Amino acid sequence: MSITQIWSNYNFSDDCLLSNMAHAILDTKILFTEIVSMFVHHCNSEIANLRRALAALQQLLERYPTSSILCCDLQQVKSSLKEKQEARSSFFYHRNVARWSQRQDRVNKEFFNQFKRKARPLSITSLKRLDGSYTSDGSEMRSIVSDYYHNLLSAESFTTDNFYKQQVVLATIEQKVTNVMASQLLQPFTSQEVFVAAKSLGKDVCPGKDGIGIGFYLHYWDFLGPLLTRVVNLIFSSGNMPKEWIEGIIYMIPKSDAQCDEVSKWWPITLLNVVYKIVAKTIVVTLRDVLLSIIHDTQSSFPDIDSPCLLNRMR
Repeated sequence: MSITQIWSNYNFSDDCLLSNMAHAILDTKILFTEIVSMFVHHCNSEIANLRRALAALQQLLERYPTSSILCCDLQQVKSSLKEKQEARSSFFYHRNVARWSQRQDRVNKEFFNQFKRKARPLSITSLKRLDGSYTSDGSEMRSIVSDYYHNLLSAESFTTDNFYKQQVVLATIEQKVTNVMASQLLQPFTSQEVFVAAKSLGKDVCPGKDGIGIGFYLHYWDFLGPLLTRVVNLIFSSGNMPKEWIEGIIYMIPKSDAQCDEVSKWWPITLLNVVYKIVAKTIVVTLRDVLLSIIHDTQSSFPDIDSPCLLNRMR
């Protein structure tokens, strides 16, 4: 079954657009896995057959060293064997690059450059409890990490006093978003805007849990482009997104060469699915012109509107 056939089997009407697209992406991932397995098996089988043929020809040449036909056949087999081995090596090389890229994000390349230069721990083997003792139990370490970031990132409880203070502060801020700007921002996204956003992500952007990279969407843009445009507009208008698309792979990077026995000594990065990144990037691209008139020149948080920093803020 081809990619087009998989996606053609689903009904992408508005009432089931998001759920069926999530299922289609999962089926695509399964198909890719099967194709890779078949390719590797086929390459290994052909290489084994060529090696056997090469050994047989070499034996014949030992008996008939002056045979020009055998020499020609031998060169052809050697050439075919080299071609197949290079194809297999190229595949494994790109697969390893892809696997490594799943542990990276363009925003954090400097972190990974440091990570590759220095001998750092590749996994968390033990963590310190609140009482100062250590644990190496996997489930307990997951609980420690989860509790740490839950307490760190949880918002303060809402109170009327907090709300009043926020209103007082906001009342002193000059309104810079005009009605015309607001009207422009509320317009539906066009297919061209979504395509520009997807293209700007770059081919090296790492995939998330579904393993589907940006290259897949760009390659099949002829029929996925209009579908993605509808998805972006539906998510933007409804505020809802499938759970599978907002889940990410959290990878921990040690901050230093010292013993990383506390959660605070690790940098967490989240590898998100490409569909989520397309949605976020589309909003960023649309906000670009408005932000240029809102952000002051002296504000250094967003030195470049196209920088990944703004994309992270949108997440």
